Amino acid sequence: MRYIKPDLLARYLSPDDDVADAAAAEWDQAVAAYNTRLQAVRHLFPAGVRAVLDRFSLHDARVLTIVLAKRRPLLSLLIRLEGTASRPGKMLELRYGLAEGRKRPAFTTVKHGGPGMGAQAPTLISYDEFGVTGGEAGSVFTHSLLLTSGDELRIRFAGFSVQPLKRVIIPSVEQATL
Repeated sequence: MRYIKPDLLARYLSPDDDVADAAAAEWDQAVAAYNTRLQAVRHLFPAGVRAVLDRFSLHDARVLTIVLAKRRPLLSLLIRLEGTASRPGKMLELRYGLAEGRKRPAFTTVKHGGPGMGAQAPTLISYDEFGVTGGEAGSVFTHSLLLTSGDELRIRFAGFSVQPLKRVIIPSVEQATL
């Protein structure tokens, strides 16, 4: 995470009002800086990223599955957007064509801790940031997702698409191992 760091999120969620209030001002500044940067590079993003930014909020989306292809540089996240008991949120597949590179892996996870992190289940997206490295030609994009489990997913990608899903069927563990 470049703008909203896990320690800032932990302070923002602190039960201590003084700590949370101090973090709120810092949070607002970080979000404003991120939004300014996002607008400056928006035209570089694949159409799918721009669609996510325009149409969906990933905050509090439930991560249903993470699928990493064995041979192809492909990663899919199946998520359910926040909804209500009477109207569940939409389900989406976020599909990343991973950026191949020998120096840095295209998909990593980093474990963070601290107050307010790791205590909630199931795993929800607390915060996410898109970014871009490189110039117009040959850009590599990034997506960092900070989860309520305390894990941060760091994804480097060259292509991206988003697909609304009608239904996701997740078999029981016993069925999946057959």
